[in-house]
Amino acid sequence: MWRNWLNWRLNEAPDSIPERSILKSLMSGKAFWHKWDKKKQPCLIIKTKYHYPTEVTVAESLLFGIYLLEQGLHQAEVLGSGKVCVLWDREGFDRSKNFDSSLSDLMKQMTKVLQEYYAEVLDNMYILHANWFFKMMWAIVSPFINKRTRDKVKVIDEIERLKDTFDVDCLLREHGGTSDYVYTYTPVSYTHLTLPTIYSV
Repeated sequence: MWRNWLNWRLNEAPDSIPERSILKSLMSGKAFWHKWDKKKQPCLIIKTKYHYPTEVTVAESLLFGIYLLEQGLHQAEVLGSGKVCVLWDREGFDRSKNFDSSLSDLMKQMTKVLQEYYAEVLDNMYILHANWFFKMMWAIVSPFINKRTRDKVKVIDEIERLKDTFDVDCLLREHGGTSDYVYTYTPVSYTHLTLPTIYSV
């Protein structure tokens, strides 16, 4: 297992992904890091309404996901938590614009990467505004995910429940918090970012 992990990192160089290769995804605002939960675990915000599948390939989306994981791990080390959490906001999902026919394939590939190369990095994933479509996709994908990982996925029916896990100043206003942070892509490698840069409010 360790040898596979090492070979993968040496061959794929996940910590050296050039931003130009995922530029559309970086500029879209569909996923970004914002502050942390009460355990000091960096939080990745995913906004489905900004995902336009006709503009990116599955390969780029997978590469973008790995880039974000590396970015989050760097921040988790700084915070001393070693883990990250995800807040997946599906509000505003428009089937005509955001539906991705390759989503199932992407989720399977991303799950494989998570389980094989980033084991135990994810603490919890919180799903907001989960509609019937998400539940259908989850039913298709979940059998390919081990139980330990499945149990980390939490569907949040009431925004107020997030305050059990996050301080209000670490939540965006749209998620019941007080942070006015607005994501804007800055073309600079994450390895040179400091906490105030990534987590400014």
